[in-house]
Amino acid sequence: MLTMNIRSLLKLRTGFDRGMTRVPGVFATPSMSRAARRLNVKKLANALLVCSWIDRLSKGLPVENRDSDPWLELKSLVIFLAH
Repeated sequence: MLTMNIRSLLKLRTGFDRGMTRVPGVFATPSMSRAARRLNVKKLANALLVCSWIDRLSKGLPVENRDSDPWLELKSLVIFLAH
């Protein structure tokens, strides 16, 4: 669910950068629109990468240079997005 929301934010931000007020296929709540304006494309792309690492960790697969606890990584991701 988090990955899906980050993907939607990325589409929304890309659309905003192109001057679009609405992005087809993205249901943008007011809070989603504010978040898309606050977060840049690079930060959202990095967040998607971290989501893929968390997915691997939750399946018991190793990820180089990351904590083995997916909950700690999820906490770090949320803090990363909040700032």
